[in-house]
Amino acid sequence: GVRLGEDLYTALMEGFLADPNLSFEEREALLREALEQWPRNGMLWFALGVHLEINSKLDEARRAYLQAIKAAPALEPAYAALSELIQRDRGEAAVSEAMRGLASASPENYAPRFFLGLSLEMDGHKQEALKAYREALKRFPGHALSQKAVKRLTGVVQGPVPSREVCTSCML
Repeated sequence: GVRLGEDLYTALMEGFLADPNLSFEEREALLREALEQWPRNGMLWFALGVHLEINSKLDEARRAYLQAIKAAPALEPAYAALSELIQRDRGEAAVSEAMRGLASASPENYAPRFFLGLSLEMDGHKQEALKAYREALKRFPGHALSQKAVKRLTGVVQGPVPSREVCTSCML
């Protein structure tokens, strides 16, 4: 198998994961090998989650996204991916419940509060969403997506609720 050696980022950037000749199992093994060396690397957990989700290992993907959030509490793409996974399986109310749990487990973190707001807004609970966005801004006053959401919900600006994919793409 492919060995990553000392420099994870160089190994990954040189295309080991993108190599079309690698099987699903080889890619997964590569990510898991990297996680043995760097178990607190949120981006690696996120990459594993994406890989597992693409290959329909949804329970494992959910666990990987939760590990990504635990390792990197402000990793917005992990929240977005986890939210989408939960929403497809159990609906928007379940996403709100999950984000409330993550928010209570991480009192100083803005990210679960932002994603709670997004979920509540998508589900039509605008006042609760506004409160969640404001709670996110108390923790990270410069968070642009929360700022836009507050302006949108208070009528300062017009616009649709952003998709969670927007939240993922702005980080990657």
